[in-house]
This record gives sequence, structure tokens and C-alpha cells, in this order.
Amino acid sequence: MGETQNDKSILKRFLKLVLAFGPGIMRLINSRHLKKSHKTNIWINLGLGASLLFTCIISYNGVLALLTYF
Repeated sequence: MGETQNDKSILKRFLKLVLAFGPGIMRLINSRHLKKSHKTNIWINLGLGASLLFTCIISYNGVLALLTYF
């Protein structure tokens, strides 16, 4: 089963939505205005980056599976 142009546009919109929230959370955690003198550990940032990458991969696979199922 091949993907249609409409399927690809839905997938692109969904992935943009996922990518919009991940960096936002990282930005809040690293905000000097909110945290004042506290500093976020490098391991927290690496973990958030890894979870963002994992989320993108899983979301991509999930949307592809749903598009091919329906």
C-alpha cells in the first residue's frame, strides 16, 4: 500500500506538533528567569533530548501504521 499525498501532509503536521512541545519543555527547564540561581544538570538535558528523539521515532512509526491500517 502506497502513501498518498494527503497521508504525507497529515504525517508532516503531526510531527511538527510533536516537535513543538519537546523543545518548549527543555526551554522551560533551562530558563534562567524561572530557575534563578539553580542550574539544570547535563544529564537532565541529555535525558530530555533522548526522550524527544524517541518520541519522534515512535510517533512517526505510529502514524505510518495507522495510515496503512485505515
